[in-house]
Amino acid sequence: MSYAPLLRSLANTPKGDDNWRTVFGTLLRQAFNEGRLPSKRRVAADLRSVGWGGRDQEIRRAYDVMTQVFTISVARDSQRRTDLNSFNTQPPQSWRKTERGNANRFISHATVITIPEGSSGPNMKLWGSNTKRLPTVYEALVDIRQAYDQGTNYLESIGEADRYRETIVTYEYAGVRRIVKR
Repeated sequence: MSYAPLLRSLANTPKGDDNWRTVFGTLLRQAFNEGRLPSKRRVAADLRSVGWGGRDQEIRRAYDVMTQVFTISVARDSQRRTDLNSFNTQPPQSWRKTERGNANRFISHATVITIPEGSSGPNMKLWGSNTKRLPTVYEALVDIRQAYDQGTNYLESIGEADRYRETIVTYEYAGVRRIVKR
């Protein structure tokens, strides 16, 4: 059962300029995978109990979006697992994959879940963070959030005149690849 330990780990996670959206998707995915998805009211209370609460209306909206996301197949096999127990430690071995490459690197992955303006359904993008050392789950989510925020306030759909705005709902941790130099 990883929802409870994952939630407890948030109490010891320094937020800095961060907010609940960074961890919400990962927390809910673990509860969903366990078959123990908490109610909207409880998840907001759970987040507040460990100092990560947001506005109830925003959390309920993100909860509704995530329940739509759960009907879509996951981007990485690690997202199906239920053994992620802390945001403050490196991901479990089962969330890591080793590949051969040209340099020693770790590429952490997360799914960025957004709602494009004028749409009611979620948009999911697999995003990565490239580092020399294996980051904790939380560090990877923060890196990915910052990289995504800096690069995509507006998304291009067809042409320059056809731009739309998006609302970032949450981020869902999706494992890490270790690239080992040949």
